[in-house]
Amino acid sequence: MQSQQEWEILSDPQTDALWEIVYQRFSFEPDYYAKDSRYTVKEPHDLYSCKGVVAIADSDPNWRETIRDIFCTCLKDQEYMYALDWQSTCYEYYPQVKTRKENPTFILDKNYEHGGYNAYFPEFYPDGDYYLFFSKDLSWGYLTDPWRQHIFVYGEQLRTEIQKKAQYLGFTLIESSVGI
Repeated sequence: MQSQQEWEILSDPQTDALWEIVYQRFSFEPDYYAKDSRYTVKEPHDLYSCKGVVAIADSDPNWRETIRDIFCTCLKDQEYMYALDWQSTCYEYYPQVKTRKENPTFILDKNYEHGGYNAYFPEFYPDGDYYLFFSKDLSWGYLTDPWRQHIFVYGEQLRTEIQKKAQYLGFTLIESSVGI
């Protein structure tokens, strides 16, 4: 039996189906020039500013582990979650797997020039694109907005776990909503 990998690339049909759900459920409209949020989160949620988080994450080796541990806590009996990178590779993500893949990881694929491509697993903070992490049943999620440097967190357990670690993570609570 092959050992579990940290992530597996989703097929194009899986990716398309998930993005369709995201577009509908969160009224997702990616746009660099928009002055307001690109998500409509109807569930009770917290909105955090994450300006300056890149420096914290890059200087503290435990920062990413903290996010992974939070995801593991929320997964409960679910085997994996989704990690979506808008207009890029999307993944089944297994945060409980401790062996990290290189980032980027070269993916062999004869359909590409040079025999493959580099897959970049998304960061847990917005560094230039929209990254979305959510449970496979969509009961909780962590959605980033790169232009506003915001993170939306929904799902009661995820909200609670992020609230406990927000100061350490460098997140500043902007608003807490009871939902629409």
